[in-house]
Amino acid sequence: MNPYLLEILERDCVRALPPFDQSLYRFVTEAEEEIAAQCETKEEFLQKLVQHSPHTLAAAQFNLTFEQVMMRMKKIEIYIDQEINKKLQRLKWEEKTPVKRQPGAVSSQYFLLTV
Repeated sequence: MNPYLLEILERDCVRALPPFDQSLYRFVTEAEEEIAAQCETKEEFLQKLVQHSPHTLAAAQFNLTFEQVMMRMKKIEIYIDQEINKKLQRLKWEEKTPVKRQPGAVSSQYFLLTV
């Protein structure tokens, strides 16, 4: 599946979350992305995740316990995954390329994506 499409669908699902869950999810995922940007290897990334746990930071930021953050994030991730799967099942590509092209026109194809 196209990673850009998945990113668009994920953002759409996150926007549908209640404000608190949106904030929590964005906080954790942005912290993970910051850590990933600093790392060159998978092992280094995993080590830094343990040292600078985004879930521990989120617990302090949102006045929750670590367990509450983990449980809430799990529920959010399950919701997002289910919603993306529903949207992918409804996904429909329609070719909209004109049948008649003008002579000398660039050979392009046009598609309409509906979700």
